[in-house]
Amino acid sequence: MFTFKKIALLGAAGLAALSMSCSDKADDPSGTLTGLTITDSATGIFLTGTITGNEGITVTTVTGTANGTAIEVKGISGLPTSPVNLTGAYLSGVCGTSGTYKIEITATFSDGTTVSDSKDVAVTCGSTPNPPPAGTYTLSAAGESYLDVDGKVTYKQSGLISAAIKESIDLAAFWTTTAGDNIYSGMYGNVTTLDDESMARIFNSKTALDAAEDDDPGEAAIAIAANKVFYLESSELDVFKVTVKSSTPDAAPGGGKVELLVEAVP
Repeated sequence: MFTFKKIALLGAAGLAALSMSCSDKADDPSGTLTGLTITDSATGIFLTGTITGNEGITVTTVTGTANGTAIEVKGISGLPTSPVNLTGAYLSGVCGTSGTYKIEITATFSDGTTVSDSKDVAVTCGSTPNPPPAGTYTLSAAGESYLDVDGKVTYKQSGLISAAIKESIDLAAFWTTTAGDNIYSGMYGNVTTLDDESMARIFNSKTALDAAEDDDPGEAAIAIAANKVFYLESSELDVFKVTVKSSTPDAAPGGGKVELLVEAVP
């Protein structure tokens, strides 16, 4: 029997060691965060890495700080789950300023334990003073039906030859006879030729775009009308004002056509 007399024989040092051992075991994280990289670019700060819970343990949240100040980790969906692939996740709350930040990423597991890793990152994203110039593009049934605004290039369906190209598509129109006289974003699920690869979203107003949550897909479609103005958050997270300059309805001989003026929003 483990009596109080035997406890006393442990002495103060023995009790301290026993206490530390129990505490350390309770605080051990129930998973790992491996391969973390944090990369600054002209379009944002992006993450890679993998968070894996131990058997039966899921990842419930992923959070971040920059020099101790809370920032948002966006682009992760489906929580709680395990493993979590951080590729495509990005940080909100750091761009727009330049400097070196200690950025720490913390994953919380379903049992309440956490695991963290940090990197020193030189941040310059968002500091480019001049927005891209305006451009005019035509989408049509007879020609190119897909537009990559950031890359300033249009594609026919036959040109969607890789996942990278599909991910870059921001707007689509008249790629099929059932699309109607509408403009769709690359995120919109009915643009099945894109395989839901793109993150581009469209909104009827700048106010709606600014108020949208990260998982809001935006408008399902925007009807083409003379002088119609709407707003695009591109696949590279840039914001553009889009104006319909002219259009031909889908029912016309040769199919529909729309001319769009695309202007960067500072």
